[in-house]
Amino acid sequence: MAASCLPCTWLPAFELDHALEPLLLLSSNRRLKLISPLSCNNSNSTSFGICNGFSTIRKRRQSHANQAAAYSASDGKTTAVSAKSEKVAPEVKRRVVVTGLGAVTPLSDDAHLYYTKLLEGVSGISQIEGFDCSELPTRIAGEIKTLSTDGLVSPKHAKRADNYLIYALIAGKKALADAGITEQVSGELNKNRCGVLIGTAMGSMRALKDGIDAIKISHKKMSPFSVPYSMTSMASAVLAMDLEWMGPNYAISSACATSNCCILTAANHIIKGDADLMLCGGSDGVIIPEGIAGFIACNNLSRRNSDPTKDSKPWDSDHDRFVMGEGAGVMLLEELEHAKVTCWNHLSGSIGTSNKLVGGCVEC
Repeated sequence: MAASCLPCTWLPAFELDHALEPLLLLSSNRRLKLISPLSCNNSNSTSFGICNGFSTIRKRRQSHANQAAAYSASDGKTTAVSAKSEKVAPEVKRRVVVTGLGAVTPLSDDAHLYYTKLLEGVSGISQIEGFDCSELPTRIAGEIKTLSTDGLVSPKHAKRADNYLIYALIAGKKALADAGITEQVSGELNKNRCGVLIGTAMGSMRALKDGIDAIKISHKKMSPFSVPYSMTSMASAVLAMDLEWMGPNYAISSACATSNCCILTAANHIIKGDADLMLCGGSDGVIIPEGIAGFIACNNLSRRNSDPTKDSKPWDSDHDRFVMGEGAGVMLLEELEHAKVTCWNHLSGSIGTSNKLVGGCVEC
C-alpha cells in the first residue's frame, strides 16, 4: 500500500483553524507552513515532514494572497501579509521633568539645605538616642533626632503611624511646596492624572512588632491599625488620600534600589500617558532595637562607635561595613508640556550627570 500524505498548504496566520493544527513552523516570509504526518508503510511509526513538489502550491499561494488582501480590506484590525509594509509615523514621546524635591534626613528636612551639607562633607551619623543600645556592639546610625509634623501630618497619623510613613508624608508634601503647588493650586489639578509611588525597603517594623507583642497578651489588645500600618503601600496610600490624587498609586520594595525603581516606574507612567504628575521616591525608618539587632546578626553594621562622623566610607580601603540610616526622599515628576502650561515652579540646576535642563526644569 502506497504511503499517503496531506499536501503542504500555505495559509495566512489569521486563516488557521485551531482544529487543524498538527504542527506549525514560521517561515522566513511570515507565512505558516502546515506540516502533516506522513504514514510510512514500512514501519508502525509516524514521521513528520514537509510535503513539496505539488503542482497546486503556486495556485494556492496566489489564491490565499488574494483572500488575505480581501480580508484585510474588510477588517481594519487585521494586517494583510505583504512584502512591503506601510511606514507608521512614530508617536511623540512624552518627556518628564522634575519640578519639586522633598527630603527628611538626619542633616535637614529641607532638600536644598540637605544637598548643600552633603557638598560640604557634613556627616549625619551620630550616637543612637531613640533607645538604649548600650548592650549592642553597634551604637551609631543616621538617626533623625527631631522632626516637626505641624501642618503636614494629621494628629491621628502622627500618633499612630510608623516613622517611615510620617517621613514619606512630610517629604511628599515638601516636594509639592517646593514646586509651588499650594492648596489653592492643587484644586486646579486634574487629580485623576496625579499619582503617588513611594516605596520602602523595610516597611513598618514597629507596627508589626507592636502587633506581635499585643497578641501575646490577648487578641483584644491588637490595634486595628497593626495590619494597615504594616503594609509597604500605606505611605503612598495615605499621601494620595490626603491629596485626593486618584492616579497610579502603589509601592515598590526592592531593597536598596527601592527609590530608584519607584522614580523610574513613575517616569514611565508619565511617558506612557497614565499620569501627568507623579510623587515618587522612598522612605524607611528602622532605627529601632529590632532593626539594628537584625542587621547586627547579619554582621553587616559598622562597630566604630567612638568616632561616628568618620564612619560609613564605602569606597575607602579601611571601611568597616555599613551604617544604618533613616529618612525619606521624594520627587515631583511632571510631563514637560504640562509643566510649561502650569509653570508652578522650575528648578535650576541638575540632578545627576545625564539629565538636561529644559526650560529651567530638570529633565529625567
